[in-house]
Amino acid sequence: MFVSVVLDPGGSDSAHELVTALSQAGFKKMQRGCWEHMDMSEPAVTELKKSIDRVTDYYDCVRLYQFPLNGMFVLTELKQKKWRRCQMRAPEEHCGTSSAAKAGEARGARQKNEPKPSSKPHAATQKSAAPAPQ
Repeated sequence: MFVSVVLDPGGSDSAHELVTALSQAGFKKMQRGCWEHMDMSEPAVTELKKSIDRVTDYYDCVRLYQFPLNGMFVLTELKQKKWRRCQMRAPEEHCGTSSAAKAGEARGARQKNEPKPSSKPHAATQKSAAPAPQ
């Protein structure tokens, strides 16, 4: 699977340790703070997470982007020494209709059912033309 790691180290010591761990795992530096591996196995990702956990502290932030993992895009984040995981699946399309087209159809149906605004002013907003009594 494709794995990308984005680093936001809290200090130079942990930055050096993170770079060493990623280099040993076969990652290539693509940009400053962004490392990628094109073909990584799930057990290797698990070992990478363990080594990242060993070398980081409370102030480090690390994000892993994995695709495909069980047919999903997975974002895993280490922040304040806690791992969080978000899994996203692509929306399913039915009968060749995309979700954007369905949203447009629903919006058109709402517009058809809405009452048309009246062109006449309300009685409360009309001013009387009769002179005031003396």
